[in-house]
Parts: sequence; C-alpha cells; structure tokens
Amino acid sequence: VTFTSTTPAACTVAGTTLTPVAVGTCSINADQPGQATPTPYLAAPQVQQSFSIAKTATTVTVTAYPTTSVYGQAVTFTATFASPVPTGTLQWSVNGTNVGSPVTLTSSTTYTFTSSTPLAVGSDIVKATYSGDATHDTANAQATETVSKATTTTAVTS
Repeated sequence: VTFTSTTPAACTVAGTTLTPVAVGTCSINADQPGQATPTPYLAAPQVQQSFSIAKTATTVTVTAYPTTSVYGQAVTFTATFASPVPTGTLQWSVNGTNVGSPVTLTSSTTYTFTSSTPLAVGSDIVKATYSGDATHDTANAQATETVSKATTTTAVTS
C-alpha cells in the first residue's frame, strides 16, 4: 500500500508517516496495486480519508513577584509559555486597560512586565493575552496583585 497526500499544504506523507504542516483539511489517498505473481490479485480501489488539522492549544501562566506589595512598589509579572513556543504577540493589561505595546514572541518561553506606574490599592488584575498564530490558539492568563496602602510618617517640628 502506498499513501499520498492530495493536500500537501496541510499535510505530507513519507512512507507511512504523516506530518501535519498547517491548520486545515488533510486528505490522504491509499493505493494498493495489483500483482501478477506469485499469487495474482487485482488492484484494490483507491481509498481516500480526510480529516481536520486543528490549531494547537496554547498554555500560558502568569506569576507576580512579589505577590503582595505596597502602593508605589514595583511589581514584576512573568508570562510563561509551555513548549513549543508559539509565534505572535503578547499584550499586557492592568485592570482591563492595555499597557505598553504588544510584545513580539521569540524563542523565549518567558516574558516579563514590570509596573512603571503604581498599581492601585486593593486587588489589581494583570493579564497577559496571547494573539494566537497560524498554528496556535489564542490564550490568556492573569495574576491578582494585592496592594496595601503605603505607611507614612509625619514629623512635627517647631
């Protein structure tokens, strides 16, 4: 039996190994020629099988350091992608408002964001949103940072 792909843009075949190339529909033909000797038999009819190749799920997590802070303290958030590392962009947001420009992903599995303006007192939600690409689904993750009021000292002099 020989196998061939009729959709090489979506999948390829080498021997009996199928390799997905892109998201889409993959169609494979199976052909078995006839044989004259030693035991004669006729060729089998060609069989075609089609199936969908879906995007890969993307896993991203977000952590904060420190996990609790005081008003005005810088906090660093780290988005970590599981392998394989996708392409595309990562957008950070604080309490639903985008901060900075989208970051283009490279071969790294971790990306950081450090708050340049103070986070609000209370619970702040920092979210990393991944755009997705041709072969990876979109994804997002978030961390909640608890921010306390900063202590103040008042001195009276005369």
